[in-house]
Amino acid sequence: MSSTPRSPISMILIALGTWLIAAGLPALLLLQIPGRPIEQLALSLSGTGIMTLFTAYMFYRMGVLSWFGSVRWALLLTGVSTSVQILLNVWLLAQTMFVDRQYLDVTGVILMYAGLTSLSLGFFVSRGITERVQKISGAAKQVAEGDLTARLSLHGNDEIAQLAVAFNMMAANLQQAQAEQQKMEKNRRDLIAWVSHDLRTPLAALRAMIEALADGVVRDEEEVFRYFDQSLREIRHLSHLIDDLFDLSQMDIGHITLRKEPTDLTALIQESLSNLTASASRKNITLEAHLPPQLDPITASSDKVQRVLYNLIANAIAYSPEGARVTVQAERQPNGVGVDVINTGVTLAPDVLARVFDRFYRGDAARAQGDSKTRGAGLGLAIAKGFIEAHGGTISASSSNNETRFSFTLPKES
Repeated sequence: MSSTPRSPISMILIALGTWLIAAGLPALLLLQIPGRPIEQLALSLSGTGIMTLFTAYMFYRMGVLSWFGSVRWALLLTGVSTSVQILLNVWLLAQTMFVDRQYLDVTGVILMYAGLTSLSLGFFVSRGITERVQKISGAAKQVAEGDLTARLSLHGNDEIAQLAVAFNMMAANLQQAQAEQQKMEKNRRDLIAWVSHDLRTPLAALRAMIEALADGVVRDEEEVFRYFDQSLREIRHLSHLIDDLFDLSQMDIGHITLRKEPTDLTALIQESLSNLTASASRKNITLEAHLPPQLDPITASSDKVQRVLYNLIANAIAYSPEGARVTVQAERQPNGVGVDVINTGVTLAPDVLARVFDRFYRGDAARAQGDSKTRGAGLGLAIAKGFIEAHGGTISASSSNNETRFSFTLPKES
């Protein structure tokens, strides 16, 4: 939990008080200086302490360390300033306390030696710090130039090592975001390509048929009825396409609306089969349902589940040869129910199974059979996958021995 930062003035007062206690208490207890000298020592410590802290505060306020082109020189300046302040403070204290001149000179030499030693040590310490900072700077330049694979390998537990860890996390997130952006851009291009094709085809057909009706080219009552029926099919196709695009956009922004309620899965399966009976009859495909007497009730969005069933069954009908069989079966599971949609007469290749739930993927157009050939936008299975996962379920596909199976699970309470 973060704390409120202290003001510089309060920090100076706290440092001064700590300094006086740390320096004055040992002098009082160990040296046993009586009377007047102890007062002089206290005044001297206070004066030199205030002077030193004021100098450090002015360095901080003026941003002296930022004047240098390298952190190394800034650290060396800090070492030099510290040594000078120590020498000055000792000289002032010695003058105040009437220390013998010879002792003062010896003390000064010792302090100068200590200062040079600390500067030598500080040089190599600062070099180690600046080298690590330069590595971070170099990696940051790589990222700025577009190389999001740049990573840092800095060991330790200090702030620079933590900065390196944060940098690696940032670079990894940027790389992931770039990959997602590229994927979205590809999806956008695919969307424009597929939608332009799928809109152009039915609109051109509608225009031709309506113009034929309007110009009186078609007069036979049976032919007029056929034109109206075909126009209605094209309008339904456009409506389904628009619904798919809307659902796709909702998935992209994570705004799938689920109206969860107790759902009778058996009724949804039977209704979906009933709605697709005419489509199956045109290809002489048999629709079957193998359902237990009572499926466990589930809490789900009934319209979304029915959409999944409709897409899977319609897909099975579209890609099955004439005379095939499409079967829907369901079974109880410990934590919900499982549903399988099985069609005969088709075996999908492994590469097709790997991409069958991808958006805009239609696989080999030659697999489509009959009047539904190539009419899909490749969104139905992707939308089904999104709806099932939004419920907390799973969906998969398998194919072997001239049979293809789409399976999904739904929990009792999603």
